[in-house]
Amino acid sequence: MTPWSPTERARAFFSELGEQMADGELDEASNAVVHLVHAGKLDEAEAAARELLVRFPEVYDGYDRLGMVAEARGDKKLAAAHYRKVSSVGSVGSSPDVTARLSRTIFSTSRRSSAVTS
Repeated sequence: MTPWSPTERARAFFSELGEQMADGELDEASNAVVHLVHAGKLDEAEAAARELLVRFPEVYDGYDRLGMVAEARGDKKLAAAHYRKVSSVGSVGSSPDVTARLSRTIFSTSRRSSAVTS
C-alpha cells in the first residue's frame, strides 16, 4: 500500500470536513421539520421536508419527514407510502424509527379498512 501524499491527505481531510458540515446542516434542517410538525405547522413542515429531498437527495430524511407530516394530517396511506420510499434511498442502512412508523401506519390503516368491511 502506497502512503498518501500530503495533497491526498489534505483532500481526504477536507472531503471529510465537508461531509461533517453537510451532516450538521442535514440534522438541523431535518429536526426543524419535526419541530414544525409538533407545532402543528404542517404546511410549513411539508415545504421544509420537500426541501430536504432537494438539498439532500442521498438520505432518507425527506421521505421520513413527509411521512410524519402525512401521519399528522391523518393520512395513514400517504404516510405509509412515504415511509416505504425510505428504503429506496441509498444511505438508509437500518432505521428502527422509520420501521416503527411504517408498521404503525400500515397496522392502523389495515385495522380501519377491516372495520369498515366487517
